[in-house]
Amino acid sequence: MYKKNAKWLVFGILTVIILAMMSGSLGKYTENLNTNVTLNIRKPAYTVRFHPNNGGTDNYTEQSFVYGTAQNLDANTFTNGTDSFLSWNTSADGSGTSYDDEEEVNNLSQADGAIIDLYAQWGEELYEAQVDGGQKYATVAQAMAAATANSRTAYSQVA
Repeated sequence: MYKKNAKWLVFGILTVIILAMMSGSLGKYTENLNTNVTLNIRKPAYTVRFHPNNGGTDNYTEQSFVYGTAQNLDANTFTNGTDSFLSWNTSADGSGTSYDDEEEVNNLSQADGAIIDLYAQWGEELYEAQVDGGQKYATVAQAMAAATANSRTAYSQVA
């Protein structure tokens, strides 16, 4: 019973206040109700952080993005001894989502101020070897050794 009466009491008080505002009987308090509000709307911005993932210090680089705007990832500038850069990945061990170097990406995050970490993936590039009409895959070192031993072998880099 008290809850039912309380609802009507609040409704009654609000009605009195609204009627008083409309009639101007609130006097000086009505001035404070005429306030301009400025609403600034912008798309969320996020940062992609590139990690070298080469066992050394984590001297990462960053690139800024805006949600809804497609943009190419920055080109890789890291090195890792004799290993070749293969791709970027959202997980250091390569088990996440992979992205090619300079791949066009869009909407990696909707959260304003988010940081998306990408880790360089390293390894030996594979080459396709054709030996007497057969095909196999080989690393650079294996392809060079086979080419020296067998002049009938042709090699091309696997894309």
